[in-house]
Amino acid sequence: MRTNVTPRLPEADYDQIAAVYDLWASGDPVSELCWDFYRREVARRGGVCLEVGVGTGGVLLGTGKGPGHYYGVDISSNMISALEKKILRHAPPPFPYTIIHDDIMRIEAPIPRPSLVIIPFRTIGHFIGSEAKIALLARLREICAPGAVCLLDHYKFDLAWAQQHDRVSRWMAKGRIADETVVLTDTYRYDFPRQEMNCLLGIERLAEDGTVTSKRCVSFSFSWLRDDELSALALAAGWNVQRRWGGFDYAELCDESSEQIWEFRAA
Repeated sequence: MRTNVTPRLPEADYDQIAAVYDLWASGDPVSELCWDFYRREVARRGGVCLEVGVGTGGVLLGTGKGPGHYYGVDISSNMISALEKKILRHAPPPFPYTIIHDDIMRIEAPIPRPSLVIIPFRTIGHFIGSEAKIALLARLREICAPGAVCLLDHYKFDLAWAQQHDRVSRWMAKGRIADETVVLTDTYRYDFPRQEMNCLLGIERLAEDGTVTSKRCVSFSFSWLRDDELSALALAAGWNVQRRWGGFDYAELCDESSEQIWEFRAA
C-alpha cells in the first residue's frame, strides 16, 4: 500500500540518483552490515516500525516476519518507484506495510503509533545543522508511541581522512544497469568550520568498447556528527540514550570505532 502527498521540500537529490542508488550503495563497505543490523532489530522487536528514508527498500525488503506493521517514508518519488518495482519483481514483505511519499516533518502520526523508529545508513546527516536534527528527532518523538525506541547510525568523523580526501575523486562502483555499464565516483568538498560537506556523485555510462557515452554529476549537502553530539541532540528532542555501539556487530563504542550506532527511548 502507498500513500502519496506532494512534498514541500525539493526532491532533486535522490530523484536524480534513484536509478543508480543500489549500485552506489554497494560501493560502501558497511551498507549490507548496516541494513542487516536494522533487519535484525526490526524483526526482533516487532510492534509497529517507522523508517525514515525507506529508499529502495534495503531494510524493508530484507526483514523477515516480525513487525506488526511497517511504515516506510521517503520524500523521493523515484526512490519509492524503484522500491515498488522490486516488490513487483519479487514478493511483498511478509507483514503489513505502507509506503508514504511525503516529508517526514509533516506526516500525520500513523495509527497505531510506531513503537520503533529507525533512521538507517546515516540518513540523519541529510538534516543539516543541529537545529534540523533536533527538529527531526522531536517530530519523531511526537508521532511515536509512549516508550518508543529510536535507532540511528552515523560514521565517526575522521578528520585526517577527510583532509586527505577533500576534493579528491574516489571510485565507488561499476556495474550493469538497464543494459549499460555504469561507473560511479564520489567527490567530497568539506566545510570544516560549518561541519558540512558537499557530495558530488559522478555518473558515467560506457559503451561496449569502454568509451564514455554520457557523464553527469549530482550534488547534495550532508553534515556530520561529533562523537559527543547525539546525546545532547536526543535529550533536547525528548529522548533518553539507552545504548550505543561502535559497529553494526554491537561492538563497544571507543576511539577506534568507525561507526556510532545509538538507541534512544522516548522520555
